[in-house]
Amino acid sequence: MAELYVALLHVPGEFVYAGTRADSVAEAVTAFGDEVIGIEWLQTFDSLPARGQENDAIQTVLQELLDHEVAFVAGYPEEESGDPTEGMRAHLEHWVDEAAERFGEFSVGAYGFVMELVLDDEIELGWAYGGAMEPGAAALFGRAAEQARDGVDRGDG
Repeated sequence: MAELYVALLHVPGEFVYAGTRADSVAEAVTAFGDEVIGIEWLQTFDSLPARGQENDAIQTVLQELLDHEVAFVAGYPEEESGDPTEGMRAHLEHWVDEAAERFGEFSVGAYGFVMELVLDDEIELGWAYGGAMEPGAAALFGRAAEQARDGVDRGDG
C-alpha cells in the first residue's frame, strides 16, 4: 500500500523539501530522481511529529502533491547549510526528541553511528560507538545495515 513520503533532499546547489507516494523507501528515493546528491532525512508523513507535519514547507509539499506525483519545494541554498556537523547534531537531537515524545522516559544503552565523509576527492567511512563494543555496539551496525537493506522503517529508531 502506498504511503506518503516526505524528505529534505540535497540536490545540486540547494536543499529542497520533497514528497511522493510510494510503496517503499527505495521506491520513494527512485521517484525523487537522479539529481539527488544526498538525503538529509526521509520518512513517512505519518511518522513526523506534529511540529514536522505543520511545517510550512511540508504543507506546501502536500499541496503540490494534489496535482503532481512528485513535489519539490525550495528549502535553502547549499552555501547556507553551514557546519556539516550541525546536520548530524540535528539528526541526533530529532531522534532523541522523537523517542522521548513517542515513548516517554528511556535510557540509552550501547550506541553507534556510521558516516560517509567526503574529503576533497576521497570518500572515507567513519564510525563511532559508545558502550561495550561486544556484544552491544558491534551488533547495532549489523542490525542497522539489515534494516537499511530491507528499506523498512519500523518506527523504532
